[in-house]
Amino acid sequence: MAHIRIRPNGRIQYDLHLYGQRFRDGTKFMATPVNLNKAHATLKKINAKIALETFQYRDYFPESKKVAKFEVLQRTKHPDRLHPFFNDYANEWLDRQKAKWKSSYQGIVLNILDTYLLPEFGNILVSEITLANVDYFRESLTMIKKNGRRKLTNKCINGILWPLIAILSLAAEEHDFPCSGRVILVTH
Repeated sequence: MAHIRIRPNGRIQYDLHLYGQRFRDGTKFMATPVNLNKAHATLKKINAKIALETFQYRDYFPESKKVAKFEVLQRTKHPDRLHPFFNDYANEWLDRQKAKWKSSYQGIVLNILDTYLLPEFGNILVSEITLANVDYFRESLTMIKKNGRRKLTNKCINGILWPLIAILSLAAEEHDFPCSGRVILVTH
C-alpha cells in the first residue's frame, strides 16, 4: 500500500509498504494543490499496480537507490515465476554467445547491456516485454539534445536494439511464449 506524506521541508514524499518493508522516496515538488493532485493521481496508479502485483519500483522511481532492494525482495517473494527475468536471461545469453565473438565485440555488447538494456528491462520477465515497451525504449533513444542534435545516431540505436531483439526472440523460442519480433529499426 502506498501513501503520500508532506515532509517538514514542504516537499511531497511517497511512503510505500511492499513485501513487509517500508520504502520512502521523496520528490522535488512542493506540496501545492496542483502538485498534490498530480501526486494523488500517481498514487492511484501505484496502488492499482500493487493490487494487481504488477508494480515495478523502477517505473516510478528510476533514480532511487532503493530499486535494487525492491527487486531483491520481489524475486525472493516470487521465485516460482514461469519465465526468467530479462537481466538473468540476458546474462545467460551473453555467456552462450561469447564463444562466437571476438573479445572486443564482447565488450561492446556487454556495454550495451549494462548501459541501455539492463537498466530499462532488467527486472521485467522476458515474457512480459511487449512491442510497445520496445517502441517506447527506441523512442527514448532518439531524444534530442538542447543544441538540436540527436544524442544517438540511427546506426548506434540499431546496434543497441539488435541484442534486445536477439535476446527476446531466443527467449520466446526457448520458453514458448509469443514474440512478434517485428521491431522496426531506425533507417532515416
